Amino acid sequence: IRAFGEVARKYPNSRLVLVGSGDFDQFIPLAYPISTKVTFTGKLEKEDLEDWYNIADIGILPSLHEQSGFTAIEMRFHKIPLIVSSVDGLDEMFIHGHDALKLSVQLDKEGKKKLDAVELAEYMGRLLKDRDFAKQLAANGHKVAFENFTAEKMQQEYLKVLETMA
Repeated sequence: IRAFGEVARKYPNSRLVLVGSGDFDQFIPLAYPISTKVTFTGKLEKEDLEDWYNIADIGILPSLHEQSGFTAIEMRFHKIPLIVSSVDGLDEMFIHGHDALKLSVQLDKEGKKKLDAVELAEYMGRLLKDRDFAKQLAANGHKVAFENFTAEKMQQEYLKVLETMA
């Protein structure tokens, strides 16, 4: 939310929509100066999520832990330019500057993973300012999705894994 605050000052018509379930109470106070520009949807039904995908200018997956990238795959199929964390589960799926912008993951003093809000704000601003670059990332991501992440392709890959276990 802090990163979006910087972006909202430069792009006053922008909005941040946080989709999904979770404990957002800790984030609500951070939204104070820009709270009218922040929406917390909670968990959505597929049809409602599709509506949000269809109007999104940028998709952001600021995960510190990611077991699978299904949300990223969905956004790729919707031609949304992405910003993702460089964590296991996402890092292997993207090439920085080709099909997404990848956020570096750092460790704080206690050894906990964290993301750099300045870097995130920079990436959001870049995609909002340079729409041609954003469209190219989205097009590249869409191509990768069709080459690697259709239901048929994923089924084939799962079957290969299962065959190695037999």
